[in-house]
Amino acid sequence: MYDVFGYTKKMRQARKGMIESVDQYKFVYECLEEAHISGKTWFPVSELSQQMKYKSMKTPITRQNEYQREYQVSALSRKPTLLSDNHRPYLTTFQSNDSTDYVNGVFVDGYTRSRENIVTEWPMPHTVADCWSLIYDHDCNSVVVLANPEDSSNYPSFWPTEKEKRRKFGPVFTVELISFNHYPNIKTWIFRINKKVVSLTELMSGVKGVPKTTQFFQITCWPLGH
Repeated sequence: MYDVFGYTKKMRQARKGMIESVDQYKFVYECLEEAHISGKTWFPVSELSQQMKYKSMKTPITRQNEYQREYQVSALSRKPTLLSDNHRPYLTTFQSNDSTDYVNGVFVDGYTRSRENIVTEWPMPHTVADCWSLIYDHDCNSVVVLANPEDSSNYPSFWPTEKEKRRKFGPVFTVELISFNHYPNIKTWIFRINKKVVSLTELMSGVKGVPKTTQFFQITCWPLGH
């Protein structure tokens, strides 16, 4: 027996703004339907090999194996829902004629305000400058990095180290290290972002690249054991 309205009302007393639209409320029902249709799907890791053999066997009636059945009854077989443009942050800094306003990120609601946070991926070598544009354009005064990978082509370093102090990213942004403090499992840096205005339109209209400050928090223990 489900009491979606009752439980939602009770949870909202401790989680203000937990559900803010009809679509979100409908999504609760869709999740419950998914759980009901799918049934029990978890199993101990020790049974993985046994489960793989079981799921590969076809039933004589449907002539399908368990992989096919689970796929068809679950949301995996449905068309993905793309986020509308009003859920993504736009880049407003002009960097070159080839640059666009797109960055792979999305707004996420905070505890008391909507669109309070931005979630994005670790930048690729050709999107590092876009990452700094995102931070600058949206006045991100805090950046939380939930990873500690080794510097590589897949995970390029995108902030200046303690040794170099200063690094340029693309034609527009130069980032300076102001200070840093490191603690067990957490490293912190404070950076000043200097912006060079390269757009002729912005130069003629008197737009200034005002320096901005942001603080990085890198969680070095994520996700092992935490």
